[in-house]
Amino acid sequence: MKGKKLSYKSRLIAFFFMPCWAIIIGLLTQSLINRSWLSLDEFLIYVLFCFGFYFLYSHFYKKEFSDVFHTSRATSLAEKLSVHRGYFIFHTIIWIVVATIMGLTN
Repeated sequence: MKGKKLSYKSRLIAFFFMPCWAIIIGLLTQSLINRSWLSLDEFLIYVLFCFGFYFLYSHFYKKEFSDVFHTSRATSLAEKLSVHRGYFIFHTIIWIVVATIMGLTN
């Protein structure tokens, strides 16, 4: 991965849109389970957890991250979604499962 830099578009998708999507999915799932919105403390912890997860994900799963964001760095979001469908579906389902577990344990 030396010498390979992410384009602005890829960085925006990987480190902003993906965590924001995880936050939205998680908040909706937890609010449906608990039938109430999260308190401010729980919300901030969840936001930090999501952004931290995606920052660390790029370091621990370098090959998968590189396949999605380095090899197709010039493509649009729609093309990335169609080509790497499994990656984005996995990341949607994992946040639904995490939010369900968190909602049931509260």
